Amino acid sequence: MTVFYRSRDLVISESEFVALLATERFALEDLRGIHIVRGNPDPRRRSITHTFAGALILAVAIGPILDSPAAWAVAALALVGSAGFGGASIVARRPRWQLNAEHLGSAICLYSTTDELTFGQVRRGLLRALEAGGHVHAVAR
Repeated sequence: MTVFYRSRDLVISESEFVALLATERFALEDLRGIHIVRGNPDPRRRSITHTFAGALILAVAIGPILDSPAAWAVAALALVGSAGFGGASIVARRPRWQLNAEHLGSAICLYSTTDELTFGQVRRGLLRALEAGGHVHAVAR
């Protein structure tokens, strides 16, 4: 049996797509309409970032009004915290990539990740497996 992709959670051979963590096995001959879906980043992350930015503006505005070392310390802490959280949330806002298909009449998600590099490797492995097994009818055009 030829393996076209292998990781700790997924194996793609010339006849099967096996998700090891979910213990799901899909015969490639049973798959139809395989296609890529690129999702949007989680919108809740953006609203959390806006909330932190609002807290930062409020802390910086109140600092000079109170004119005390404690108020300036709170403003500085808010600035550092918001900058750190904002940077982390920008990195975490990557889009989700999915391989979707139809398996025996039901719509399924074969694979999903926010790591574009790994997604590309899985996609190429699946395409090579489909070509090697003569299952090119499974890919949506």
